[in-house]
Amino acid sequence: MDYTEFERLKKEIVPYIEDHLKPSRLEHTMNVVKVAREMAERFGEDAYKAEIAALLHDMAKYEKRPGVNMDFAHSKIGAEMSREIFGIEDEDILNAIAYHTTGRAGMSKLEKIVFLADAIEPGRNYPRVDEIREAAETDLDRACILSLERTIEHVRDEKGWYLHPDSLKAKQYLEENNLMESKELAELIAKTLDDKKGIDVALIDIAERSSFADYFVLVSAGNERHAQALRDSIEDVLEPMGIFPKNVEGKNKPTWILMDYRDVIVNIMTQDAREKYSLEKIWGDCEITLCN
Repeated sequence: MDYTEFERLKKEIVPYIEDHLKPSRLEHTMNVVKVAREMAERFGEDAYKAEIAALLHDMAKYEKRPGVNMDFAHSKIGAEMSREIFGIEDEDILNAIAYHTTGRAGMSKLEKIVFLADAIEPGRNYPRVDEIREAAETDLDRACILSLERTIEHVRDEKGWYLHPDSLKAKQYLEENNLMESKELAELIAKTLDDKKGIDVALIDIAERSSFADYFVLVSAGNERHAQALRDSIEDVLEPMGIFPKNVEGKNKPTWILMDYRDVIVNIMTQDAREKYSLEKIWGDCEITLCN
């Protein structure tokens, strides 16, 4: 979406929702807009589209439709109204509005962002929300699964209410298709480092001895510039997949770059640093696989 179209839509939408939403719901919507835009920028999605979808996600919350429970139907009706009132034809935006409450199998990146922004905006306060917020910093799929798990716990297990089948299908789809197991992720990182001429790439299975990760990936670099290039190569492969590190240390002094991918910790070290800190010896009773 270009800036001109974004500004035109925003000028039409904001007065509409100000007139049709209660103050508390309007505050929620603006919180969702802020979070959705931040997430779109972080995960490489169109921030204009994210903001428009977030502005419209609850536009039908207080519509009156005979025999219709708007708590459940407002998302789908909101998508219909977005098309009819504002002329929105972008199916990704419309789907992000339509499925922001339930999720669905095969959600796009934009759909995941709006779904999560609605669940974790600063006004939300419920069990496990901080866990979901933390996951949403680096991994859209994992955050969506955690949010769906919490929905199932609350709606079906705690309240005994009907759970929309789209939520169950969304969770199953994400678990089966979008989440990369820690071993698979570690092996992909190791292969990437090997392809980029990393020296002595090694996988250490620390799952039995560690509570903070499943695998270390170790690699030596010929010099600091090479270390930075190896770090960039990992990000180039993983970021398009929506996988971002929780933390990266050593960017400015890259004799030892540590990239924290939750269950997989990547250590890119100059050869002197690797010999000095001897991580292979420290974890010597774990299974170590040399990759080159």
